Amino acid sequence: HPGPSYKAPRREGLTASELDRFLKVLHEGRVSGADIIAGWFFVFSCYTGLRYSDCAQFNPEEHIRENKRILLNMVKTEEDVTMIITPKIREALKMIEPYVGKMPTNQECNRAVKKICKAAKPKINKTPTFHWARHTFGYNCAEANMPIEVAAKLMGHSTTKTTAVYYHISDQNADKWMMKMQG
Repeated sequence: HPGPSYKAPRREGLTASELDRFLKVLHEGRVSGADIIAGWFFVFSCYTGLRYSDCAQFNPEEHIRENKRILLNMVKTEEDVTMIITPKIREALKMIEPYVGKMPTNQECNRAVKKICKAAKPKINKTPTFHWARHTFGYNCAEANMPIEVAAKLMGHSTTKTTAVYYHISDQNADKWMMKMQG
């Protein structure tokens, strides 16, 4: 019998309800200063799947076309990514626009995201990093039953194998599909 096989660690993100609680902290001003800015960049990343490096280089004048689409070349992979600006992305854009080019460091963002999770009611019992925003995006794509090929395109992956790391389906979603299949 073969030796133990490697199992990739489960990558976490925020669920939709945790993201709502995170947003509530920002809307209610329960954190201030750079923490709010970092929080909104995190939310922007949750809605777009962009990495910290892509958020840091993001410039609406360069990366928004006809006020309808985001188009940018990803820092890490040099893949072009384009997506429609949804109402949620537009809200986050409005909040980060004054701070474009002044995004807090990755370390400051990580600290702020943890602080906002603690300030949420009920508290979000996770210790996230900024990169969790990307996992949140992947998780929400999976929960919305978005084909993995579409999620790969939006995340700037050349293969769905990379996307699979981010693509987790909740037990509730799997249960819903089982019930749909077997009535």
